Amino acid sequence: SLVGRRPDVLAAEQQVRSAFRGLEADRLALLPDFSFQLSVGRFAENIGSLLDINPWMGHSAIGMQIPIYEGGALVAQIDIADAQEQAAVAAYGSTVLNAFNEVETDLGNEYYLSRGLGYVDKAIVSLGKAVILANDRYQAGAADMQSMLQLQTRELAARANALDLRYSLLANRVNLYLALGSSFDDKPVIPQQLASALEP
Repeated sequence: SLVGRRPDVLAAEQQVRSAFRGLEADRLALLPDFSFQLSVGRFAENIGSLLDINPWMGHSAIGMQIPIYEGGALVAQIDIADAQEQAAVAAYGSTVLNAFNEVETDLGNEYYLSRGLGYVDKAIVSLGKAVILANDRYQAGAADMQSMLQLQTRELAARANALDLRYSLLANRVNLYLALGSSFDDKPVIPQQLASALEP
């Protein structure tokens, strides 16, 4: 999926995870800390015989540490961590929306650039035929040179426009490829049907 491929989205997701863990850690800091210790030892034989108990005795102890609330510092730390988590979630949502917006924009550009290039290519063919016809008419003395030169100028301008459109189309395809979360070392992620549809 797009969300699982783009590095910026993955980085934003990790920020959310980190903020969530930080908030949980701060909340756990408010809880008491319990400890349990068990030790076994051998009492001196005279004490054991005196008390008439087994010389091997075990003793255990349970300890509890309660966090000290210093002016609400721990609670304030939780509020800060909570705000950081909310900010990370908002940033993640913004990053995801931006990723989809980039893909949508590049797909739209692909469509309009491809159509524009198709129209210009057709115009070049038509202008080329018009230039040939104008040259024949000029050679036959039925037209002046200025008319032929104007048509040649329009044809050259159309060819220059086609080059600009092809450059823009290729640059947009690079942007689309990156917007889809791919690198130049990976296999193409654009489906074959979509790739065929994007051909000019």
